Amino acid sequence: MTEKLLVRVLRLSGVKPDRGGLGPRIHDIRHTFVANRMLAWYREGINPQARLPYLATYLGHRDINSTLAYLTITNELLQMAGARFRAFGAHSLHVEGVDNETD
Repeated sequence: MTEKLLVRVLRLSGVKPDRGGLGPRIHDIRHTFVANRMLAWYREGINPQARLPYLATYLGHRDINSTLAYLTITNELLQMAGARFRAFGAHSLHVEGVDNETD
């Protein structure tokens, strides 16, 4: 019932064509929600790993494995995760006496 209502709203708004399976689906909205939630946690300085069980529960999943399928890695998310790793963990990879710079 919810899916039919969403399809109707999307068609009335002109986002989805009148016929066929083209256009956004309810699962596309879930993917967008998860990606945006992860970005918001990074922006707020929150550890997303600690929050994944809450997100899984919110989405109706028993564990985070199903939730991870909805996580779309965007350039912005990848950059934020990389920056956090460099700030908090990259120093652990330094080996004394080895030049770690890349070309």
